[in-house]
Amino acid sequence: VIRFKKQNGKLTKFICGVKLYSFLLWYYYAPMAEMIPEYAVHASAAAEALYQNLSRMLRSGYKVVQYLHSRQNHINPSNQSDHFSLFWIQKSQQSLFVYVSHSNVSHTNKANPGIDKNNKDTLAADINKNMEIRNILKFQQSLLPAGLLPHKARLVPFLAFFPQADDQQIKLGIKSHGLFLAGRQSMQGKELLTLLRTRIGIVATPFVIKRLQTVFSPELIMKPHTSWTSGNEDRKLFDEHQEIAIKSELYLPIDARRSNNYNLRVLNGVAGSGKTRVVIHRAYLIRTLFPAKKVLILCHNQAIKQLIKRRYQALNPGDRKIKINSFSEWSRKNFNAKQKLVFEETQTKILEIAYRRHLKDTGLTTDQFVAEINHVNKQLIFNEADYLASHAAQTKYKNKELLHKIWLAMATVKNELKRQHRMLWSELPKQLLQSVNEGRLLEHYDHILIDEAQYFTPVQFELIKKSLKQHSGQLYLAFDENQSFLKSRLHLQDTGLDLREHSIQLQSSYRLNPAIMRAAHAVHHNQLPDLTDDIIARCGVGKCKEIKPRVLHFSSRQNEQARLFKEIHDLLNPANQPRVAEKDILILTTNTQDAEPLASSIKQNLKLTVDLATFAQNHSNALRVCPLESATGLESRIVFITGVQDLFSSAKTTEEPTMELIENTRKLYMGMTRATQQLSLMLTVETIPDALFSETIDIPTLTNKHKRQTASINYLQSAG
Repeated sequence: VIRFKKQNGKLTKFICGVKLYSFLLWYYYAPMAEMIPEYAVHASAAAEALYQNLSRMLRSGYKVVQYLHSRQNHINPSNQSDHFSLFWIQKSQQSLFVYVSHSNVSHTNKANPGIDKNNKDTLAADINKNMEIRNILKFQQSLLPAGLLPHKARLVPFLAFFPQADDQQIKLGIKSHGLFLAGRQSMQGKELLTLLRTRIGIVATPFVIKRLQTVFSPELIMKPHTSWTSGNEDRKLFDEHQEIAIKSELYLPIDARRSNNYNLRVLNGVAGSGKTRVVIHRAYLIRTLFPAKKVLILCHNQAIKQLIKRRYQALNPGDRKIKINSFSEWSRKNFNAKQKLVFEETQTKILEIAYRRHLKDTGLTTDQFVAEINHVNKQLIFNEADYLASHAAQTKYKNKELLHKIWLAMATVKNELKRQHRMLWSELPKQLLQSVNEGRLLEHYDHILIDEAQYFTPVQFELIKKSLKQHSGQLYLAFDENQSFLKSRLHLQDTGLDLREHSIQLQSSYRLNPAIMRAAHAVHHNQLPDLTDDIIARCGVGKCKEIKPRVLHFSSRQNEQARLFKEIHDLLNPANQPRVAEKDILILTTNTQDAEPLASSIKQNLKLTVDLATFAQNHSNALRVCPLESATGLESRIVFITGVQDLFSSAKTTEEPTMELIENTRKLYMGMTRATQQLSLMLTVETIPDALFSETIDIPTLTNKHKRQTASINYLQSAG
């Protein structure tokens, strides 16, 4: 450029123009700073404008977090949110705190704008006269431990803006405290950018950053006594991705809402990434910031409901207005069904009548007929035309004559149940939806949060949408498609919801012992190699001892149960370190019918308090027994899964995996990821399934692990 500058001025102008154009492209298209939340909450117009200026000016590498006036308010003990706004700007472990006053500036010294910044007497007098500045300095002091307070001016500098005053009316700053004061002229443009660049602090250590997070964002603290850290005492704060998930779109201006009817956020996370915790903390934060808002948390079953309820009450024990329900409980309360609600498997006579009348010679089995009833009750199918359309793309049921017979058989079941004043549980949501469409009113909520949303059906989602306040309501889904089972499995695209640009990803698993996550992934891959690519997790983010899962192999069910009792007895030995309590043990049964007898047997033989986790838990310190299919959302330090052989009963007869194989594999994956520290798979078969052979799993009964089935096996016998 220098060589050609004198010879060709046009070339120089061209090169400069290219540089300027490139800079403008970078400026407009480079990633913006991370703003948490996206829009300032409870802020004045001036503070909102400043927040938007920061989001436009700062680029990738910057992070701006708003102080959300939690109950641990260090600046304003009265906890009034209309006095100030405070933001923490971070860049490569450098910090700058920006304070925006919401009040008039009657305290400024107009007569002496050029005050000596290092005059100690003037500083003391100013602090005594000005309560707002005194509170700022008090908060600044709380950010650091006592040993680092002499360095507060360089580690945690403050910019304090007073929008009601001119820059000329305000003292320039208090240098010894790293506090700079300014008026409205400095809140935008080059003046603001210059202040941000020149006033930001020095690089802090990770210890200091964690201390700042703890004081500035106390809503992110996980209390160890609530068992949220799963025995990992080092992990006490949500990470950045979880923080974004908790605070994303807490507040949206009307012109920023991207849906005509409601706002939608989807949290998609792997097992152990903290989805349930995020849902609970988000609900807590909404109720704290917006106490007038109506909030509903929905979940898949009673076991998860009790877990969420206990944990929410530990966070916010005084909140009696939030609603926490399983979907079936919530829908029943809204419908007030006069009929007796029953399950398909208890109505064998009615099903047999309908089957003999319409389907006897079709080749369709009774189980397939029941599966079709479930399918129709979950989908938005209200007539035969809808039913035919739902199968139009499927090769299995393209025969319209067969579909017509199935429809008639289903109508027979429905009419016979109605004659006996009964109704299927699976039909309840659709009946409630039809009554709402006919004019029935539902209670409306500002926020509905759903945990384990992969188990919800299109009919349920349609009902939930009708329970949101129009134009201002928000639907928040916590979702993990990898944990869902085939019969109730729901892909995101099947929800009927517009999910574009609404998703947040959590791909780090904190809850699980990394060895368990690797083992669960290995078993899934061994069974379904073509369906495992979408399971991605960064394990071992937390610090915990890795203990490989075990496969315990028995020659009889009696020996399996006896060994289970001995394992429980040994775990509860008071001499063990660390100590294991009854509440730390969860037993999952692959056969639903085995759960209640097993719980009774443990009570009788080991004299322990045992709760069936499928029902309301009356003993928070009890050992838990639960059917595997109902264990979604549960977690425990130590997990035993009994009867694992039942999940491998279906062999691969073709290259394509069967529906049963896919369902059982995902069910086992879900069950294995319920354990946070120790996992034991117990099975009674002659041959250990191939899928359980992995370097990530210990099989102590094998004498030669490399020969697999050809190796001699030492069967575990009953406990002596």
